[in-house]
Amino acid sequence: MKRNQNLFIFGEAPSEDDDLSLSAYPNPTSGMFTLEIPSIIEEYTIKLYNQIGELKLLINSENVYNSNPNINIGNFPNGFYLIKLIYDDNVLSQSIIKN
Repeated sequence: MKRNQNLFIFGEAPSEDDDLSLSAYPNPTSGMFTLEIPSIIEEYTIKLYNQIGELKLLINSENVYNSNPNINIGNFPNGFYLIKLIYDDNVLSQSIIKN
């Protein structure tokens, strides 16, 4: 059996960022929740989308004074929300439920 020396692998190679995760608690929430951001991420943007994909909240790290920001969605309707943390051309996502 002859082996193929011209093997191509498509996709992204694993990076050290693959072990990073985003956490939001309490989840579900009645309004206020804490977003736990990995400590190695210093500059970022947080985007919060509702269940139909509308951007409802935008926060930049230069406006955050805590490494794990508290976010208040108490005035938003109950439902499912998607949090995206964007940093260095990477994205971490976490869902949260407001009830």
